Amino acid sequence: MFRINNASGILAYFGAESPDAGNHPKNAGKRFCNGFLAFCNAVAFEHAGEASGKYLIAPFGDWKNGDIVQRVDAPAAENLKRNMERVWAKVKSDLENPCPVHYEHPDDLDGEEVPKVVDKTPYGRVCSLEIRDDGVYAEIEWLPGFESLPKSLQISPRWNADPLGGGVVRPVRLISIGLTRRPNIERTSFVNNAPIPNFETQQKEPYMDKEILTLLGYTDEEAQMIIDKAEGAPTDVLERIKKALTDKATLENELAAAKGETAEKEKEAEEAKQQLANSKDALKASQAARAKLVVANAVRAGKIAEFQRASAEAILANAEDFEAEEKKIADAPAAVKTEPKTDGIEKGEKERAKSQQDAQSKFASIVAEKQNSGMDYNAAWNLAKSENAELYGTAYPSNV
Repeated sequence: MFRINNASGILAYFGAESPDAGNHPKNAGKRFCNGFLAFCNAVAFEHAGEASGKYLIAPFGDWKNGDIVQRVDAPAAENLKRNMERVWAKVKSDLENPCPVHYEHPDDLDGEEVPKVVDKTPYGRVCSLEIRDDGVYAEIEWLPGFESLPKSLQISPRWNADPLGGGVVRPVRLISIGLTRRPNIERTSFVNNAPIPNFETQQKEPYMDKEILTLLGYTDEEAQMIIDKAEGAPTDVLERIKKALTDKATLENELAAAKGETAEKEKEAEEAKQQLANSKDALKASQAARAKLVVANAVRAGKIAEFQRASAEAILANAEDFEAEEKKIADAPAAVKTEPKTDGIEKGEKERAKSQQDAQSKFASIVAEKQNSGMDYNAAWNLAKSENAELYGTAYPSNV
């Protein structure tokens, strides 16, 4: 509840309370415990029967009220405190009540939030303001009749405000305080004489506001019955709180398990990727060795000239279809007339090729045995290479 000051002195009034007021939007997906902690922060300053006390009336932040945003910042806090001190300097506290505390806002001129039966009784008076880390607090002295007010009332400040532009205003002077269930700023103190929740024992019934009760699954009607402690109100609030906390713990455990499974799958995928890369490297090395042998035979047979040896080896080593390229060389007519000087050279080359193929098969078997014992492919390959260096050199002479 506020009025805006402008240069001409014209006062414009706006609606006091808004169900969407505040810079903490109600998100249907937010977790129960987040709302519960915010609720506990608010009830920490509840009135508990004392004659006077300090209550949070304006938390720092931008607070929406209809189309207007009320900006409670350091300058606003200083303005409110300074103007309150000026008022009390002029009016003695024992003679007047310059800043009364009402039920609802009966001093609002537009009448939108005034109850049908207007009660202008002052149930308290603001004696002073104090600036703390989280907002502006008021020292309130309670007057006779306060204890007869309905339960679950929350502080709602009414003040003058200066426009800052863009629909934003800054409070400058506190006019009065209304006690209502629809405050124009969220997160202010409750003054309803309700006991502070005690969850270590179940001897006291916890106080709940509507937002928490809605998060627990109650309808608006059921929530209001619980707040008013009406006859027939649901009595399973504690049970629902315990279930919500249990559900939260279960969800966190399931999330942790899901993360563990994801990490394991990522590890397996990385190992498979590495194994495939090693297989491709081994295949490439094997194909390069075979290409050298095929081209060497082709050179001796006169199908490829010596100066073509290097290019022919490169083409064959990188061929997608090795057998097809090898057949082309075998079917090609002789390009160079030559004849072997001795039959022993050709025989020796064939024996060397067979020895290399046998070594490759034996080396592959060793790698497979190590994989069967629990090693991944990359580790098995490297260990087999280290332990069987001679065999590896025979199988893959071009890699040594």
